[in-house]
Amino acid sequence: MKATKRILMTLLTLVGISTGAWALDIDGDGYYLIANADDWDAFATVVQSTPTANAKLIADIATVTTMLGSESKEFAGVFDGQGHTLTVNISGSSKFVAPFHYVKGGTIKNLRVEGTVTSTNIHMSGLIGRAYDEVSIENCVVATNIQMYDDYAGGFVGNGGSKTYGGPSKVVMRNCVFIGSFTGVNGTRDKVSAFWGWGMSTPVFINCLENGSYTNVSGFNPFMFEGTEKQNTETTTNSYYMHGSITLEGVSDASSMSNEDLVILLGDAWELDPVTNEPILKIFVQGNAISTGIDSGQRSKGIGQREGWYTIDGRKLSGKPAKKGVYINNGQKTVVQ
Repeated sequence: MKATKRILMTLLTLVGISTGAWALDIDGDGYYLIANADDWDAFATVVQSTPTANAKLIADIATVTTMLGSESKEFAGVFDGQGHTLTVNISGSSKFVAPFHYVKGGTIKNLRVEGTVTSTNIHMSGLIGRAYDEVSIENCVVATNIQMYDDYAGGFVGNGGSKTYGGPSKVVMRNCVFIGSFTGVNGTRDKVSAFWGWGMSTPVFINCLENGSYTNVSGFNPFMFEGTEKQNTETTTNSYYMHGSITLEGVSDASSMSNEDLVILLGDAWELDPVTNEPILKIFVQGNAISTGIDSGQRSKGIGQREGWYTIDGRKLSGKPAKKGVYINNGQKTVVQ
């Protein structure tokens, strides 16, 4: 009986149903694989002990309520969305409320974030609340609805690199677009920017686009507030805004441009959305996200999931594998004995 119980517990652990903490799969490159909100929460716990841990989304995720990273354990790894969408419903009363609460020296790429972020404090954001050191944001879309009960907020970064909060930053945003919204609650809210909410260090924008919407907002800037200490060796280039105005070298008003011309200017990573006819990053066009065989973040088989066998890191196999291990079959984790 005891031997049978040990075998059963081993199998349960292999398929991610442990009696303790939620078990996360890891691919051959050492990346934690996130398939649903439970996995996100588990990875947030991992970051508290290993801030440099890396992760990949292997499905669109809904709905996340936990912030990743903390003031004492800032996220410092690589988070690769692989063209998937993270839907959030995050609220709080601290500074820097955002899906990625604190980031220090990390990379976030190939990720779309949508849903709602609500805060009663300053420096909230649709992506990163507090960023410092060398932070890279690449191929990201922020489509979040940011509900402001206080002033100072940024679409991509709430606060980055200041003498007051942890030192300078060298933040670079490349091929990023803000298509989310800001809403001032209980009055008009001040100091709002689509990308960089506040910070003494100057970020760099390369091939970026502002195209958001703003309600009950004053003091709007399409790209950044502050930024008087230049830390980066790179230079802002080829970035555009549709609302407001800013005098910043490398940033231009695109409100009178055609979408066709704008896509050409933004570069090879962009194309026209076949549905909205607006500029979009190619990786987020339907069918371009990295396929994993898991649909809608579900661990169990459901309607619309891809059929067939996959490795745990998303590689499609020609049939049932002969080698023992954990695989994905028709969207469900399966142990091959």
